[in-house]
Amino acid sequence: MLRVLRSFAATTMLLVALFCASTALAAPAPWQRVDVILHAEESGGVMLVSGELPPGTKLPAEAELSVPSGSTLLWTGEILGGATSEDPSLTYTTSTVGASDVYRFTLTKALKAQVEVEADAPKTLEDGSLSSSLKWTALTALPEVGMSIRVPAGAEVITGTPGAILEPGGSGAAYYTKTISKVKAGTGLELSFTYAVSAETPVTTQASTGGGDTSTILIVLALVLVLAIAIIVAVWAKMRSRGVSEDEATAAESPAFTTEESDEVAERSPTQPNRTGRTAKVLVTTVVVGVLLVFVVIVAVFSTKPQVSGDTIIRTFATGKACATANFALAVPSGSDPVTTAEALFASLKEVPGMTNATYNAKTASISVGYCGSEATEADVRAAMQPTGLVAQ
Repeated sequence: MLRVLRSFAATTMLLVALFCASTALAAPAPWQRVDVILHAEESGGVMLVSGELPPGTKLPAEAELSVPSGSTLLWTGEILGGATSEDPSLTYTTSTVGASDVYRFTLTKALKAQVEVEADAPKTLEDGSLSSSLKWTALTALPEVGMSIRVPAGAEVITGTPGAILEPGGSGAAYYTKTISKVKAGTGLELSFTYAVSAETPVTTQASTGGGDTSTILIVLALVLVLAIAIIVAVWAKMRSRGVSEDEATAAESPAFTTEESDEVAERSPTQPNRTGRTAKVLVTTVVVGVLLVFVVIVAVFSTKPQVSGDTIIRTFATGKACATANFALAVPSGSDPVTTAEALFASLKEVPGMTNATYNAKTASISVGYCGSEATEADVRAAMQPTGLVAQ
């Protein structure tokens, strides 16, 4: 009996080991399409590799995505197709195959997954043009691979990969793109080009809102001061003309008195108001009102300046309570200055109708945006920030 039990236990352990081994060695689900996108920014590039499983694939499904070996991971997760803040991160294992790092994970909620890593920034050439290159190796056979390099809108191609085209991407961006069909396993793909950007087109995300705000402050203060001076001059002129007219009228109507009679009248008459003192009081009041107006304007303008509090940077665009809030995950290159990053995001949001406030969290690499839902949508907010290259896809 004991021998039978031992044999049964050994057989069970063998079956379990074989099952685990077969599971670990199971081939990953084949992708229907893989997209490799490079966000070419002078402040640092971001490479996004996303794969999409064929419709009808049963979940959960094991899958793999590869990136160039040694790349710094920013995020990996499932793409649900809605707000990026709702895309769940994935638990993964890594291995190295040739010149690629392979991320393996299990999809449970969506048929699409994405891996985001740091990439090189565009190179500036001697003639002032820019050069950007995207390289990726397909470790398995793929029906279709899309390769794109995201650049500012208005970029003009000088030289590039044959068959690639420059397409408008909306929200101040363009994509230099090429689609390759029936890619064999082990094929190395490359997309590169040199391009020029017009002076009117922003090349970098390192925008600053400080200059514009300072100009606004100076203009508003100048207008307020001019208004205050105009009021003072008008009041002074009016009071002076009124004082002269009253004096002339009094002189014309008053009977002539002798010196003695004048003294007696002066003693009997109540003291007359001091017109000079009254005018001075009016001017002082006007000046005080003008100063208060300037103070109110200064407070109003500076209340919209970004406020730093620990890991968060807050910008108020308009007073009032936001009726809608959207949260976005960000792909911020490591080593980026939090204030500069926040200013770039805030600058992109200034033109969104109904913007109320925005809070950038440097620790979690995310931004929370408050806005009026009747004037803008979450898609509008996302589209406005897309040109910065900081929004995670």
